[in-house]
Amino acid sequence: MPLLGAYIIRTLTSILLTLFFISAGSSAEGSITVNQIEPESHLFGILEKQIVHRDDDGALIKIENFLTESASIQNGMKKQIDYYENDIIYLFEIWFTDSEAENTNCLSKREYVDESDKIIGIDFLMNDGSFFQTRGDLVDVALKFTLKSFKSYSDYHKNNISDTTMSFEARLNSSMAYATFQNDIIPITKTDRDMIHYWTKSLSLNDFSTLYNKKILVKESGETFYILFQDSLFEHINAGDSALIYYYFIGGSQEGPVFLAIDYIEKKDS
Repeated sequence: MPLLGAYIIRTLTSILLTLFFISAGSSAEGSITVNQIEPESHLFGILEKQIVHRDDDGALIKIENFLTESASIQNGMKKQIDYYENDIIYLFEIWFTDSEAENTNCLSKREYVDESDKIIGIDFLMNDGSFFQTRGDLVDVALKFTLKSFKSYSDYHKNNISDTTMSFEARLNSSMAYATFQNDIIPITKTDRDMIHYWTKSLSLNDFSTLYNKKILVKESGETFYILFQDSLFEHINAGDSALIYYYFIGGSQEGPVFLAIDYIEKKDS
């Protein structure tokens, strides 16, 4: 569901459409109603105003939900647009704050839902205009992975690395990052393999250290990082291609942070 939760937004929308119609005007698509919400009616401090779009017959087209400043900071998003067909929501469009977009390299995300509110598709629009689309089995994968840059984990590693040989993350950091493959593939080190082995052991996971033998250099926002890829994933990788990479951050050593790629999706024409 969207960051604020589809059910929360839909509940707010239903209440606010009833209580806070303030002004209306005409447009090419029909009518536009602006709900300027009073502070005491923010309901959890989430919404500042709504703009409701209807067609000439009065049917809902979309509702733009603008968050309060505090809610924007807390949730990393500045607005959510709900799209309707036959008065049923079929698409949520989330626009991230500038700081969140800088941290994730993602401007906005679209979540398509069916009549039972199940998410059936997710699209990502990146800062440079690149577009990624997930459908089918990839949707379930995308729902388990959070947008987070390699740099954010790298900075965390630099600030927290001790004098010990290896440091491990105690949880499964399932993340997605946008990067461009470079023409630099090298074998993983013994430390890399030991990191995978002991990390999987610490989380009671099956040891898949033998699946990783190489790592590739990627560029993200001007900085470069080595990402460990399973052999089967190298088949279609070309230097210069950009991708949305699903990965685990497992910790690091004096050699640097260790990122395990699980899968990736190539960008689509927007």
